[in-house]
Amino acid sequence: MESLIKTINPLKTWKICCFSMSEIEQYVEIMQIIDEFMKTVHWTFVQ
Repeated sequence: MESLIKTINPLKTWKICCFSMSEIEQYVEIMQIIDEFMKTVHWTFVQ
């Protein structure tokens, strides 16, 4: 079981390295959208 985990972990890391840039960009975009949305909602409730 442990050896399987040792095999999978580098694969996960490798995958993260390969896909990190595009996924991080998507994540940042989503966070910005959520941030804008929250501001809008906040102002709506404040007024």
